[in-house]
Amino acid sequence: VQRRRGKRGNQTKRKRPLSAFFLFMAAHRPALERSNPGWTMVEIAKKLGTMWHQQPDKDKEVYKQKAAQLRQKKQKGKAAGQGRSRGQSRKRGGSQRRGSKRREAADDLDCVICC
Repeated sequence: VQRRRGKRGNQTKRKRPLSAFFLFMAAHRPALERSNPGWTMVEIAKKLGTMWHQQPDKDKEVYKQKAAQLRQKKQKGKAAGQGRSRGQSRKRGGSQRRGSKRREAADDLDCVICC
């Protein structure tokens, strides 16, 4: 019996900008899939990895510059306040430590018991 696993992680979390290699893969994957229709995704990914390693540094530089532009754009968006910082939720102003309510309740009990 196989169980289906649900999606993990926070679905509303903003994604990181793509790296130079992922930009390279996005540019070259469609042509590779068309020329090799019987290949699995694993075979395609392996071939793209070898193609990336065989690229001269000057060709890689184009993708590295695009990745740097995406990172800068992401940083500008954060600076403008578009994204929430880690630990902040929509309802509360900041993050709360887990178990803090339990600790407060335990502290209240200690006062009641000792006083």
